[in-house]
Amino acid sequence: MEEYDPRSLPDVDTVEIVDLREINPNSASEYMQLADSAPVVKCDHKSSKYLAKVWRALTPGTSSRCHVPSIGLRFIVESKCVCEASVCWMCDNIFGVFDGEGFSYAFTGDGTAGYEPFLTVKSVVGEEMLKRETERDL
Repeated sequence: MEEYDPRSLPDVDTVEIVDLREINPNSASEYMQLADSAPVVKCDHKSSKYLAKVWRALTPGTSSRCHVPSIGLRFIVESKCVCEASVCWMCDNIFGVFDGEGFSYAFTGDGTAGYEPFLTVKSVVGEEMLKRETERDL
């Protein structure tokens, strides 16, 4: 897996929030690969821009060993997915693909930088889709 820097995300047109609750991969890095037909909620323009902004602000941290994400994110530029990732706020880690390369990233989940993407996603899709993550005291 490649090293990843969230700041490398380009300016995006749209963000899709992917429901991963029914995905059962063999490894943490397979969530998004298996999510082609999973339900998707498209963010409006303002939410997409803000979610990309707070994604870029994620700070490096240490993750736990689990990875049980409720959602994935797809960042789209000119109808092309440039980054997609499953995000677990319970264990503060991300597995995805950026520019065709697989990556994992551990972020600091406590504090504003790690919390803002969660709040933005929650404002778009509601709490039900994030049920696993809301079991933790975010």
